[in-house]
Amino acid sequence: MKQNTYNKGRNKNFTPKSKKFKSQPLKEDFDKKETIEETLDQRLNNVIDKNKAISELIIGYIPYTIKFVAQLYKGVTNKPEKISAFEKAIVGIISIDGQTSLSNIGKILGLDIEHDIAEQKMIRNAIDSMIRYNLVTGDESAYFITEQGQEFAAHGERMKSFSSDFELWYLNNNHSFAGLRDCISSDDIQLINESDFLKEEESLTPLSFEEIKALSEIQASNMQSSKERFILQNATPQNHNFYKYELIVCFVQSIRTKQVRAIVYDDVTQSVLPQLSQLIEDDEDLKQTLFSQMLQAASESEDLTIYNDLDLAKSDPLVKEDVANIITAEKKLIEQEDKQSIANEENKKAEEINSNDLSERLHKRALYDTIAFESELHNIFQTDKPDEIWLSSPWVADGTFMRNRLPLIKNYLKQGGKVFISYSAPDEGLDSHKDKMVGSQSQKALETLETEYSKQFFHVELPAFHKKNVIEVKNGQCVLFTGSFNVLSFSVTSKNITHVRTEEMCLAHYQAAINQYLLSKKQFAEKYIEKALQEISILPSADVQNYKNERIEYFRKDANLEELFIDYDNILEERRTMAKSDLLTKEIEALKNEIESKMSNGLSQKEVGFYRAKLFKLSSAGNGSIISDDIQNVIIHLQKLINSSTMKSKVNNASDSYKPKKKNDAGNTESYDKILSLTMSFYELEPTDSISIIKHLTALFYLSLSDNAIKANIGDKWKDKLIALLSSSELRKLFKYNILKDKQEGASRVFIAIDEKLYAFYNIRLGNKLVKQLFPDKIFLNKDDYHNPLKNIEELLFSL
Repeated sequence: MKQNTYNKGRNKNFTPKSKKFKSQPLKEDFDKKETIEETLDQRLNNVIDKNKAISELIIGYIPYTIKFVAQLYKGVTNKPEKISAFEKAIVGIISIDGQTSLSNIGKILGLDIEHDIAEQKMIRNAIDSMIRYNLVTGDESAYFITEQGQEFAAHGERMKSFSSDFELWYLNNNHSFAGLRDCISSDDIQLINESDFLKEEESLTPLSFEEIKALSEIQASNMQSSKERFILQNATPQNHNFYKYELIVCFVQSIRTKQVRAIVYDDVTQSVLPQLSQLIEDDEDLKQTLFSQMLQAASESEDLTIYNDLDLAKSDPLVKEDVANIITAEKKLIEQEDKQSIANEENKKAEEINSNDLSERLHKRALYDTIAFESELHNIFQTDKPDEIWLSSPWVADGTFMRNRLPLIKNYLKQGGKVFISYSAPDEGLDSHKDKMVGSQSQKALETLETEYSKQFFHVELPAFHKKNVIEVKNGQCVLFTGSFNVLSFSVTSKNITHVRTEEMCLAHYQAAINQYLLSKKQFAEKYIEKALQEISILPSADVQNYKNERIEYFRKDANLEELFIDYDNILEERRTMAKSDLLTKEIEALKNEIESKMSNGLSQKEVGFYRAKLFKLSSAGNGSIISDDIQNVIIHLQKLINSSTMKSKVNNASDSYKPKKKNDAGNTESYDKILSLTMSFYELEPTDSISIIKHLTALFYLSLSDNAIKANIGDKWKDKLIALLSSSELRKLFKYNILKDKQEGASRVFIAIDEKLYAFYNIRLGNKLVKQLFPDKIFLNKDDYHNPLKNIEELLFSL
């Protein structure tokens, strides 16, 4: 299957608007804090998550362009206007009987209009105003109330006309939707021409007067408002424009009912638009069209496999395990929603319910859709502050990794965390690009991170896999999110909506998390040991002696991985021995050339002493374990040269003051006899405590050097004594030891540490049974932490 990105539901031709984010180049100051891009997925998830149920998952989203007409009108509206109390009284008098005379009005008001000209004039002026307002008609003999006058009598207002321009936004195919101006930001609408607005064989449909009044109630309430009794009398169309506005339609699915609903999201205002969401929900054809477009875009760009039912999905070996995990996680999610509902009803905190549950304790959800998990990843890196983060994914794509992951990883590493990234080896079953699973830019970034953060960043290629795992480790707790980018899909709802279940991630059981963590750690350790051995194999001899691998030391601390280091330690020790042998060979060869160059004139006694001491020092290096037969032959040859030079010096230099003293020879022999006698007394000891072990070990060590065992007439019997010491479980408690494989088949190297001294024995055949007994308690012994008894072996023997 083809490589999958982290969101199948997104249209491949859709480029979300940026929020002034900056793309960071790879080459930069690693101490500088990275700019973290807030992705569209994050913004959308933060808003949608608050507008959906816990048991609803985001399937995907698709861009949606809404196009509308902005029509300008010149309108005339009647609006109510207050009149004076006197005028209101006159209208009220006339409305009682429907008609009345001027004199009767005066009598009712208590005015003498026949004799008081001022009062008569006041009434006549008020009535004339009523006639002009079309509230009353008639003359002095009889005034009648009009229809408007009756309205006035009921509300105490008269209607006044005014004209004004106003603009209405409407959908050409849905004149009843009046909420456009409430939903859309007028600052971000885009002007388009008529050809872009109208589809083929579609024409502009003007609003009827009743539709104008209905839309004006919402969009132009200053011209038409039933509540305020503003009555639009007429509306004359003026010019119009066509606009579009970019939105996103997000589809969510309930795991309870399998129903799919649409939610319209505005990325400009970062909000949900309920009215437009309901508009799409009510329009089955539009909803189906948008969903199908999302599905088509996903399948074209991601090679998405669609299954018609669960059984068919289970038959796919690549998704069988994922199906089972997701079904289990869905049940947990429903349980979580039920618990939340109960907690809300009982006015309790949700955390109090099943507080021992791992998902609650670590504040993690049982199941994540693609977009929700993208936000969770940011939380893991930026909020949770874990000790370690393990990311496992078949591909490392340049786009996603460089833009979205790399800044998160860098900032997290600067805070002291550890990151482990594993990706798949090329495989035909995973990707059409068989030879490349990591983008070129990503590969450079991974290598740079490993160089800059050698103790914190690790990355390996593992045998082909398709799973995606994220492990979060903090304070001894392990959290595993597991899923697959090649995930399953379901279909068929009650309304025949085909829908995609995209890349979901499940929260695994805590034991599964621990198991996966240990497995991942073992896989990384094996890969880094393999890399280390490759490095060791090509290192110059001078560099091998001080070789250290900081990355390997992280894995060595885990007791579960100790067995992995047996061969590594053996090979490293063997390589160091070979390196020592190479260096010794070079030094002895240089000494040989130096001595031979002086042989023609002979050596002085001072030179003889100097070269004997130097030759003894070189031949004593490595306890004899690094001295090959060739080196031994050269040493013997040099000894003969030095001796022959001494004899020549005696013959040719009669005046030479040096004369060997038998007394000294006898003294040397006597001293050696004492050392050998003391050694054999310690050799015959049966160790019972630390002191006797030290004496016994020192004797065995002395006998292992050069030909001392032959001179003592015991041959290799000292090795039997060493094996007997190691075979005692009680005595082993008194010292530390390590065993490594030696060069010869079936032989071992034995290192014993006691009293701050490290004794080394080579070519010891312990036998399989004893090796198995010794293996569990063996430990790595650093020679730099102990004294080397070889340097003062004779003094040590006498001191004991």
